[in-house]
Amino acid sequence: MLPTRRLAALLLALLAASVPILAVAPPAAAVEQSVAIKDFAYAPANIQINAGDTVTWTNLEAIIPHDVSTKIPGEPEPAQPFESPMLQPSESVSVTFSTPGVYQYFCSLHPTMLGYVTVVG
Repeated sequence: MLPTRRLAALLLALLAASVPILAVAPPAAAVEQSVAIKDFAYAPANIQINAGDTVTWTNLEAIIPHDVSTKIPGEPEPAQPFESPMLQPSESVSVTFSTPGVYQYFCSLHPTMLGYVTVVG
């Protein structure tokens, strides 16, 4: 019986060694994108990110406050709405986007300031 057990163990070891090992790549690390607020504009005005990434808006104006809001009057609310506090010069706000979609945003004090974040899955 002993040789049979050894043979079975050897066959089992060979079988295990012949099975390919599946390697799973770790998920991509979240990325932070920056948007400058300067000269009554968002720069860049259009960005594309992956779900889970973060966008940080920084007010680079000398004296003018701005905000960042998806609550645009007359427009449908996006899947993940947000509204920043009023950003004084040199202040920033960050939003992490988890839901794919196109997010149009604007400054409530200066409604001609528009930007878009496109979040892909």
